[in-house]
Amino acid sequence: MNSKQFATRVDQVAKAFAKAGVANHARVLLSIADFLREIDGIAVQSLPKQTVGPFEDHNDTDGPTGAEAASACAAALHLCEALEAKKAVAADFSALSAFFSAHRGANIEQLKAALKVDIVDQYARNLNAALGDPSFDAIFAMLSSDKRVRQAEAAAIASVVVAPTAKSAKKADSLRRIKARHDNRLDSLHKRELLRDKSAA
Repeated sequence: MNSKQFATRVDQVAKAFAKAGVANHARVLLSIADFLREIDGIAVQSLPKQTVGPFEDHNDTDGPTGAEAASACAAALHLCEALEAKKAVAADFSALSAFFSAHRGANIEQLKAALKVDIVDQYARNLNAALGDPSFDAIFAMLSSDKRVRQAEAAAIASVVVAPTAKSAKKADSLRRIKARHDNRLDSLHKRELLRDKSAA
């Protein structure tokens, strides 16, 4: 699920906590929902692979810390498991918790600013991190349908992920090159596993 879609689910869980009188988690989750809307375009499952910072000291007016956000996400995950929510929702809360845990000392505003980077850099980093991994498909699908990514942006992303690509290349051709790089990585990993199995036999 992308960050904007998941923000709606986080809002729902925040309301459930507020109704149950758990005001602190509700407040933090509402901040997380805003954070997710601001970084629209990033797959939630790719967040744990994002490393941002270091950050300067923050003050209390900058929103919840990563530690507080991780705690609220962990509580939301427990609630989802107790209510037997869809596995995808629980998995996204788990991914969010891992991301915030890795940035415990930062605050949400700092993390938001760091992730709202240039769209080319954002997709290039996410795709490179997911090459040969199942999470690639979700990121690639988002890239393919993202109207902000035009011919020039697609070529620039392909230049980072694959190899220098002409700005004049059609968007579809740039996307094909990116997908081919992922497919080649999968083939390479598969062959490596086969060789390992043969050696072990």
